[in-house]
Amino acid sequence: MSDARSSFLRTGLALGFALGLPLGFAPGCTGESSGPTLQVDLKTDALPGVEFTELLVEVEDADFGTLRFVDRVATRDLPGDLLRGAPLAELEGLAPRTYRVYAAALDDAGRVILDRAVEYELGAGGGAVTVVLTRACRGVSCPRGLDGEVLACQNERCVDPACHPDAPEACGGDECATAADCGPAAACATPVCECGVCLYEVREASCAGDERCHPIRGCEPDVDDCPRRLCETEEVCRIGLRACTPDAPCSAVAYAPEGTVCPGGRCDAMGNCVTGSGDECMEDMDCDAGRQCIDGFCLADGELRFTLRWDLPGDIDLHVLTPAGSEIYYANRDADGGMLDRDDTTGGPGTVENVVFMTPPPGRYHFFALNFDGESLTPVEVQAFVEGELVAEIAETLPRRRRARTELAAICVGACEDACDDGMDDDGDGQTDCADLDCAFDDACRELCDVEGDEDGDGVADCMDADCALQAPCFEARCDDGMDDDGDGRVDCADEDCAGDFACGG
Repeated sequence: MSDARSSFLRTGLALGFALGLPLGFAPGCTGESSGPTLQVDLKTDALPGVEFTELLVEVEDADFGTLRFVDRVATRDLPGDLLRGAPLAELEGLAPRTYRVYAAALDDAGRVILDRAVEYELGAGGGAVTVVLTRACRGVSCPRGLDGEVLACQNERCVDPACHPDAPEACGGDECATAADCGPAAACATPVCECGVCLYEVREASCAGDERCHPIRGCEPDVDDCPRRLCETEEVCRIGLRACTPDAPCSAVAYAPEGTVCPGGRCDAMGNCVTGSGDECMEDMDCDAGRQCIDGFCLADGELRFTLRWDLPGDIDLHVLTPAGSEIYYANRDADGGMLDRDDTTGGPGTVENVVFMTPPPGRYHFFALNFDGESLTPVEVQAFVEGELVAEIAETLPRRRRARTELAAICVGACEDACDDGMDDDGDGQTDCADLDCAFDDACRELCDVEGDEDGDGVADCMDADCALQAPCFEARCDDGMDDDGDGRVDCADEDCAGDFACGG
């Protein structure tokens, strides 16, 4: 969490009423808001005044990492029943985007006993999000998901950070419809179903002074003296937790992140190992001779490797241009000693494409990713490795347009034409400046589409030059902005440039 502190939203939290909340306000499962505000509510079955005395709340802009709000409030000053829900904050003037809401329960020594972050998409009309802190999560540390996000704990299950009562699909579904769905509780606890989440009314007096009530397992040593730890179960698609008793077994308590590699396939959202394309792996010994386990797949690895990764459904393609001018991609898999080692047309969590050169010819290589048939805004990453060392990468989000591509990146292997306008044959291959294919995409040798003139000397200038076919200002850059981006008198879907854009039914 950022250390920056923003003061423009630092409204009084002490009673919650200074935030414009009516005295009789009672948070429900779905928040309503009449303006561009974000309302933050809390539900917890931890005992206020006994297990924790303060609550910390922070709101961060998930896109830019800017802390928009932070404050601490004593539990005695909170209105309402925390088991059924109480308001924490109401923030005004936020822009519609994704926010990360963090809440933590602190004991009288200021230590965090329970905490959780929830990601919430705020719309233009405002909204409300409920953060649920379940006491069964004391001592539980969740791993990171495939995208690096920290998973959140809910009743000892590690769930997506987007999981909250109004987004049960991100939680794997509601835990309960009634208290009877919560399963048997320990003698020191009574189950309560609140907005699809099992919470527990506990009676700490039922346990000894150095024990606490776990709602399922009953009285057990205090978690501060005996923390439970994550452990490896026999099932790769299940996350284990080892209880704090001697020689306790590793019990599966959560599903591994969807897309996690398992024997012969990938884990689905419900913790099952689903057979994949057949080239998944967990270690090198799972692969045939001459192949290595890279990013969960058996891939060839040579002196030069280009690897494309994406996680959303859709067909994204890796393209590599060799120093000799050949293009390696799905329709031309082998050229100039390189090959498309893995092609994927469906996408999904952990998808990889790979182009490899065992002994690459010297010269400049160019590479990019192209949206062949992806219907979503798709973050992609393309990395270039020389002898196993990362030397260049592209990290972009491809638009929802067929044939849209990332920037063009380049690396040099061996000798290359260093300068394309000095009249010298820098790499000694007999080709000088723009006559050398190393310079094919250099500014000195290509048309500058927004500068008047024939910069590359091919007799065709600006938007009439094929170099500018897919570049601004010669192309309708966006098909849903109401603008005539290329100045041809046709706007958005009326422009033939948008024929393959999903905004135009492409």
